[in-house]
Amino acid sequence: MQAAVAEIPGNNYEFTQPIQMRFNELLSGVSADVAVKVFGDDLDTLLDVGNAIEEVAAGIEGAQDVSVEQVTGLPMLQITPDRAALARFDLNVNDVQQAVAVLIGRVQAGQMFEGDRRFPITVRLPETIRERVDEIGRLRIPLPGSGPSVDPATGMAMDAGLRGIVPLADVAKVEVAIGPNQISREDGKRRVVVTANVRGRDLGSFIEELQAKVGSEVEVPAGYWIAHGGTFEQLISAAKRLQLAVPAALLLIFALLYLLFRSGKDAAVVFSRGTAGTHRGRRRAFPPRNAAVDLGRGGLYRALRGRGALRRGHAKLSSNSSAKAGPISKKRSAKAPSPASGPY
Repeated sequence: MQAAVAEIPGNNYEFTQPIQMRFNELLSGVSADVAVKVFGDDLDTLLDVGNAIEEVAAGIEGAQDVSVEQVTGLPMLQITPDRAALARFDLNVNDVQQAVAVLIGRVQAGQMFEGDRRFPITVRLPETIRERVDEIGRLRIPLPGSGPSVDPATGMAMDAGLRGIVPLADVAKVEVAIGPNQISREDGKRRVVVTANVRGRDLGSFIEELQAKVGSEVEVPAGYWIAHGGTFEQLISAAKRLQLAVPAALLLIFALLYLLFRSGKDAAVVFSRGTAGTHRGRRRAFPPRNAAVDLGRGGLYRALRGRGALRRGHAKLSSNSSAKAGPISKKRSAKAPSPASGPY
């Protein structure tokens, strides 16, 4: 599927699972496993740094679906006033802006009433003219007159009228330029994100290699910085939690073993998968797989079961010895003559 869609130009694709993508977006704000965020002010500089990071990330083993967030590529109509030409025609930038706003945009010319409803009446050029750059360049910009004059009879100002019209292309540069597609922000700064998925290796080693290569091969200008996100953020937070949870669990297991055996030595032997221990002067053998931490194989259960069986074995041996010793002592006492008895 990836080879098939790669033949279509102008598109970026990312292959993921719906549930995985949703959880990645909820946890880190991106839909990929790894996200390298570049922060700064200028979009062009951000895009250049993002492209450099994309090349580095694509060369790392296990990287798949590497892409840069699309921040440019949207065609936009751009009209740049020529100030020197405006000065020759005695115009200013505001005159051009007003004419463009009316002709290309829209301006409200009045209202239409239908009963208790009202509708605004707007004026603008038809779509056949608005979507063609050459037609927009032929738009007429009115030239103001010599200025208002004063009526000598009334003393009121009068408009001297217009001197003529000039095409828009003569006083401004009309072109279709590639503008920004979107401007993303995070923590009050513009950012560009480079995303990648990891397949065939663990995420931790991939991030370590990516950080090392980006730090050594990508030049970041002053005022710009890089941050790593995605599922890697959850990996770091989980590692920090385990640094506290694992020692606490091991201490709790050792405490339970100590409460069970009432001996720190036996608890330490069981905890450390020891094979022998001493209890009350007698040497006792423990099962070889009696580690309390090996819960996946039932280590604690085996240790306790082996110790219980050992106790039952010693108890049975002691009862058999006492049972045999009882009749023998009685028989010997019956045959032995009493010191008080005799033939006399």
